[in-house]
Amino acid sequence: MRFPFLFLIFILLLLSCANPVAPTGGDKDVEAPKILLSQPENGMLNYQGKKIELRFNEYFVFSASSDKLQITPALEEMPKFTVKGKTLIMELPETLKENTTYSISFLGAIKDFTEGNVIDYYKYVFSTGPFIDSSSISGTAFNASDKKPMANVTVGLYSVQDTGVLISSKPIYLARTNTAGQFKIDYIKDGDYLIAAIDDKNLNYIFDQNTEAIALPSVPLRIEGNLSLEQGVALFLNEVQADILEYKLLGNNTLVLLFNQELESINLDIPEYSEEDLLYFSKFQDSLFYSWSDTSLSEIHIYYSIGQTSRDSLLIPLKKNLQKRKLDLIRCSSSKLIVNLPMPTLSLNKAAVHIVDSFGTNMDFDFELIRDRIIFTTSFELGKNYTLQMDAGALLYFTKEVSKQDLKLEFKAQEEKAKSSIIIKMNAVQNEGIRLDLLAKDKKIRTYDLSGLQSLSMDSLNENTYSFKIYTDSNRNGRWDTGNFEEKREAEFLWFYSAPIELKSDWDKELNISF
Repeated sequence: MRFPFLFLIFILLLLSCANPVAPTGGDKDVEAPKILLSQPENGMLNYQGKKIELRFNEYFVFSASSDKLQITPALEEMPKFTVKGKTLIMELPETLKENTTYSISFLGAIKDFTEGNVIDYYKYVFSTGPFIDSSSISGTAFNASDKKPMANVTVGLYSVQDTGVLISSKPIYLARTNTAGQFKIDYIKDGDYLIAAIDDKNLNYIFDQNTEAIALPSVPLRIEGNLSLEQGVALFLNEVQADILEYKLLGNNTLVLLFNQELESINLDIPEYSEEDLLYFSKFQDSLFYSWSDTSLSEIHIYYSIGQTSRDSLLIPLKKNLQKRKLDLIRCSSSKLIVNLPMPTLSLNKAAVHIVDSFGTNMDFDFELIRDRIIFTTSFELGKNYTLQMDAGALLYFTKEVSKQDLKLEFKAQEEKAKSSIIIKMNAVQNEGIRLDLLAKDKKIRTYDLSGLQSLSMDSLNENTYSFKIYTDSNRNGRWDTGNFEEKREAEFLWFYSAPIELKSDWDKELNISF
């Protein structure tokens, strides 16, 4: 019986071999490809060849797109790139200049084939002459409007004779800024250059769209050794024609036009306009409010021109029942109640208005009506609850309609917080045309003329977070202006105090500044 027993063991072994377990493999590859050999070697002098080979330790994927590859000085013709196994072959053009140092920067252009691990940065350098050019220029690129650093900006050097800077010619040397806005262009041949910069959205090194911030060509710079730009490079968005960005319907009878900049004036033609309508700018003339009295309108036509532009138009369809009639509390202190009304109002029937305390007692009051806002004056007890009741018919709207429903608002009288101040002391008496814009959470709320002043007290400020910017109002239009590429005009000088100024109630904050 030994044979059947041996046969059974054989069958069991055979079955176990029929269910193999997949190998677990090694650790995941997390390393980028490594260069094993470069021919010629990196830093080669007197190079007269036409081919460069980079051999890696593994298979890889290569991209020659302009955002991942930089060659300086710029070549009239790009090299031909070929991937052969684990080797990258670069065939150079015939137009290499004599006695010139070339650098080829790979910015994420090479990643491994399996896991996509990227070589973030690698630079290959060679010279067609007996030495490597070693001069450099470094600095920071920032936004002229807020002084914040700008990443991925192309900073370039051009010949001082170049008349096509940012128009038709590419930079001789270039670099891109890092996340801190810093750049360094190295391996430069000693000489005189212009420096310019562009936030190059389409990576063609040419200014061809107004969404690209630019820095106009500088005065000639002598670059010998290592030059660091103390002032940095200021980029600005090109000045564009003022226009309407959008409109918003704020209620059944009101809309606001929002502009792309502050306006000095606008020419309007509104066929539906009547003498009862209201039309007014916001405080800084960056928006325009229009309230119409004809409640039967289904659309509004607006024909407009700004400055020297040709006439344009808007057709705005209107919606019915867009706004529910209600009262909005602004604030209530010990003596004043300020309320927003449902729409601009011509008059108020005092007899149909009641301010009632928590005991149901009607209170005497005076009032002031300002368009769509009303200010009640009386005596409130802090911390107590009150009710404002407006009976139907209490309001005569500017549409010549009377309010058709009761309006009610419950509120509490609260202590009005004491106002605060920011006092700035400057390093010198300011020249004519120097202005300051005060910002609350990045929105301009006040503007001051600093001409002839060495200190300024900004009083009656609410509890908030503030900053400010000081600028040279060169054209005396009362605001900061960006540059103009066509007129070769730089943005107006601006100094930005960006550190948040936290003001509490009844605080005085004093700052010593130098700019």
